[in-house]
Amino acid sequence: MRKWSWFPGAIALVLISLNCPASAQSDRRSAAEAYARVVDYRLLIEKAATLRAASLPAAERGAFIKFITKDVDFDMTRFYAIGAMVDLFEASELKALASFAATPDGRSALAKLPALGTILNPIIERQVGDAERRFRER
Repeated sequence: MRKWSWFPGAIALVLISLNCPASAQSDRRSAAEAYARVVDYRLLIEKAATLRAASLPAAERGAFIKFITKDVDFDMTRFYAIGAMVDLFEASELKALASFAATPDGRSALAKLPALGTILNPIIERQVGDAERRFRER
């Protein structure tokens, strides 16, 4: 099951890519991949796990967070993040994000980050929830 978990996302990205010219799509993907290299996905997952752990008994929280950060597939998170960024941002905005420049494109891209969070947060939450179930089953 786990090795095919990327498949629905791959199909979605193919369908999204059909609506965008090839050169623009390629530019966006390259820029999104450059930005994704500087994002700390482990930290994002750890923060999500920490929030979820707050509802657990204090004695379980540390082990839960450690389990989640080892169990979650960061490559899958990065894959979905890149797809979302390709769909939401222009290549010039993504380049501005990667360099954290204070340009008009950078401001525009930063204004769209909440939309990225809206897409990515449920994926992270689902991964943490799935890992939580596996944590409880062990």
